[in-house]
Amino acid sequence: MKWTILPLWLAALFFLWIILRGRYYKKILSDPHLLEFAQLLAKVRLAALEKHSESARLAHQQNDPRAVVTSRGLAMVYTIRRKGEDFTHCLSVGLRGRYTPRAVGGTFIALASLLLKQDLHKFHLSLGTRHLHICTFTLDEMEHANFRQREVSVPELEHISALHAECRGLRDQLPYPKS
Repeated sequence: MKWTILPLWLAALFFLWIILRGRYYKKILSDPHLLEFAQLLAKVRLAALEKHSESARLAHQQNDPRAVVTSRGLAMVYTIRRKGEDFTHCLSVGLRGRYTPRAVGGTFIALASLLLKQDLHKFHLSLGTRHLHICTFTLDEMEHANFRQREVSVPELEHISALHAECRGLRDQLPYPKS
């Protein structure tokens, strides 16, 4: 009798874990959180443009404005590195201290491409430790100068749902490396 109850308990615990994970990801991908991400992306982009000559490693230090964590625990780091006449922009997003599923990381990378007005096909994507989603794109001097002049237009909350739907469609087009 005891041995038949144990599998039932394990199945119930697994089912509960699935429900809790679903609720967690629903909050991560909620409209208010996407809006918060958009607002913070505008800030870290400006900080990266101001500090593009500094080492990308310094961005991971505390109090660097190029690195932020949202209220839901999504970490974001934006750096820019100049090499010759080219500027390589790097945006990393991931759930702090957790594995980041592609549905989450891909949604935020797609949102960033829309907000930064960058073509997805210019992106080079890779996955770091715990599936940290790393997106890089390179701009020449003229493109970078235009990028500097352009501001990130943070949408109003009532427009986020439509943007979120667009991101879900774009997420499948992201050029991730083949596993």
